[in-house]
Amino acid sequence: MNHIIRTLRLIALIGLLLFGFLLIAYHHLASLLSRKARRDVHQVARIWFRSLLAVMNVKVTTQLTEVEHRGLIVANHLSWLDIPVLGSVLPTYFLSKAEVRRYPLIGWLANQSGTLFIERGSHQLEVVRDLMQSRLTEGHYLTFFPEGTTGDGLTMKPFHPRLFAAAIDTGLPVFPVALDYRNDRTKPQQPIAFGNESFAGNVWRVLGEWRTDVHVTAYPPLESAGMPRRALADQSRRVIAEGLGLEIDDQVQV
Repeated sequence: MNHIIRTLRLIALIGLLLFGFLLIAYHHLASLLSRKARRDVHQVARIWFRSLLAVMNVKVTTQLTEVEHRGLIVANHLSWLDIPVLGSVLPTYFLSKAEVRRYPLIGWLANQSGTLFIERGSHQLEVVRDLMQSRLTEGHYLTFFPEGTTGDGLTMKPFHPRLFAAAIDTGLPVFPVALDYRNDRTKPQQPIAFGNESFAGNVWRVLGEWRTDVHVTAYPPLESAGMPRRALADQSRRVIAEGLGLEIDDQVQV
C-alpha cells in the first residue's frame, strides 16, 4: 500500500511542479499589467504550498496571534515540509541554502518566489544580510532556520547568530515560531525529521506516510534593538525549545 501511495504522490508532485511553473508565468504576465499583482507573489506561493500539502495529506493547525507586524521569523527545522507548512499560513519570504537554487525546476520556482540564497562558508554573508534588511524594511516577513540544518526532533541545536543582525540593524522584532509534528509529546518527531537521512531518502519515506499533522505556534515577539546577536539567537532558541519541551543540544559548535 505504501508503495502505491508513494507512486501516486510522486506523479502528483511532478504535476505540481508544472503547475507552479504555470502559476509563476501567470503572475509575471499579470505583473506587467498591474502593480498590485506584482505584490501578490505570496498569494501565488500560498496556492502552490497548500496544493502540495493537500497532496501529501498534511494537516496544519496554527496559533499565530503573536505574528502581527513585519519582522524576522525564526523556526526550528526538521523537514523539507517546513517551508510549505510555513508558507501556507504566513506571507513570508525565505532564506535557503544555495544548493536549493540548483535543484531542477524547484530552484527556479524558489528563486521566482523571492527566496534568498546563501552559500555555506562563503564570503557572501554581508550581501545576504543586506538583502534581508531590505526585505524587512520594505515591510515583509522573512523566515530562516538558524540551526542551519535539519534536526532529529529530539534536541534543539545551537542557533547561528550572525543573520540575526538583519533584525537588530533594522530594529524590527524577531518572532520565534515552533513546528511540532507530534500528536503525542512523548514521541519523537519521526518519521518527518531528517536525522541522518539523505534528502531523497527522506522524501521517499515521507511520501509513504498516509497523514501528517503539524502544529505551528508563534511566540511573543522578541525586541531586537540594542541586543547582541548571540543573546538574541540564544533567547529565540530557548523560547522554541521550551515550547516544544525539547532538550538543548550544546554539543554542536557554531
